[in-house]
Order: sequence, then C-alpha cells, then structure tokens
Amino acid sequence: MPKRIPDAHRTASIRRPRSDTPPAPPRSGPRRVLDDLTRPLPAEKRLVLGARNRAMIALLAVATFTALVAMLFVLPVKSWIHQGDDLAKRQHDLDVLRDANAALQAEITRLNTDAGSRQAAREQLGYVDRGEQRYLSVGDSTLSLTMPTGWPFDTVGAILAARAVVVPGSGPPAPAETTPAP
Repeated sequence: MPKRIPDAHRTASIRRPRSDTPPAPPRSGPRRVLDDLTRPLPAEKRLVLGARNRAMIALLAVATFTALVAMLFVLPVKSWIHQGDDLAKRQHDLDVLRDANAALQAEITRLNTDAGSRQAAREQLGYVDRGEQRYLSVGDSTLSLTMPTGWPFDTVGAILAARAVVVPGSGPPAPAETTPAP
C-alpha cells in the first residue's frame, strides 16, 4: 500500500502549498462565479502584460475567427455557386458535341450509300465518270482578297492586284463545271 502523505490530495502525491492565511469560506451559487470572474488577477499571474499587448492578442483572435468563418462558410458557398455556372457551360458543350456527333453520323450514313460515296468522290477528289470532261477555271473573281496589312501581305496583295487586271478582249474565266462529253 502506498505511503500516505499528510495534507495531500488523495489522487496526487504533490504536496499542497501551505498558506499562512486561512482560506475564505467557500460561497455557493451565482455570486461565487461572479466574484471569480470579476476579481483582478495579480500582475505576476497574468500571461500577457500591458493593455496594448492584450489588444493585439484580441485583434489576432478576431482575425483568426473571421478567417475560420470564411473558410468554413463563405468559400464553400462561393464555390457551390460557381459550380452551377460551370455545370451550365459544360452542359452546353455536351449539347454541341452531341449535335456534331449526330451530323457526323448522318454523313457516315450518307457516305455508306453508292450515291453518297460517288458525290463525295466528285467533290473532294475530282472524280469524273466515263464520258464526262472536267473543266477547271483559275482566278475566281468572287473570292475576297482582304488581307492584313504588313510586310508579307502587302507584297502578296500587290501581286494579286497585278494579276487581277483583265486584258481587253478576254472575258472572265469560265467557271468550273462538269459536262458529259458529246
């Protein structure tokens, strides 16, 4: 059995300091709590000395509390609102991609037919059936010749302008067409 120390707390082995003055009789009720809260601490027991230092610590505590509130409530709500905007944008992008996929699927279906593949070969590869002749024309006057200003484009524009001069007596070039041979 452990050795008992007189004047010691039952669960600790550290001796209580002895005081020369007898302790005041304990009060009961709310009056006791108010006395403990309103009684000033002695200077040697204060953690922070000086009113200025206490004000700085209070300001730091308010700033920390404000940052915690912003971190826990304001920023998630702001992020949630932006997620709605992002969701609407991505939904629009998805609709555009679905439309493009539908158009590509229609093109695939058209090209899987004989008439569709024949037409694509005519337009893209210049395919001509037997008995047809293909005529090409150069210098379509309906094309726009607007170019940016600056070094390489000014020179190219001057060359194209010189070639666009029509020689009197020669008509405009014939358009490209495909006609069956006689």
